[in-house]
Amino acid sequence: MFITYLVAKISSLFGSERTFFGVYSLTMYLPVGLAFKKHYRTAPLVLVVTLFLTGLFTDGLNAMRQVAAVSLCFYGLQFVYTRQLGKYIAIILVATLIHSSAIIAILIYFLWDKNRQKIRVYP
Repeated sequence: MFITYLVAKISSLFGSERTFFGVYSLTMYLPVGLAFKKHYRTAPLVLVVTLFLTGLFTDGLNAMRQVAAVSLCFYGLQFVYTRQLGKYIAIILVATLIHSSAIIAILIYFLWDKNRQKIRVYP
């Protein structure tokens, strides 16, 4: 919520709603792009771009906020893999400032099974 307010204030300085959507687009696309660049070099670029643009560009501010928060959570997964709790929680808290549903992603850190490289569903 705070991030939305901050982006709205920055956009009002430029006097255009395009700035608002541009900044939000940046918060959606940049974290996912950086994560793919770092961890998924084998994925074909055309497939990644097609899936991302058709699946994540949605109408409505709530959906935009949620997509931006999920993008940050996705970027934060690198800290789950390397078991850096502080950095992961920092990323999730920033994502929670954008959309409150991101707080549930903290559970991923504690459910991640490092040995099998997947989420533990049961003990």
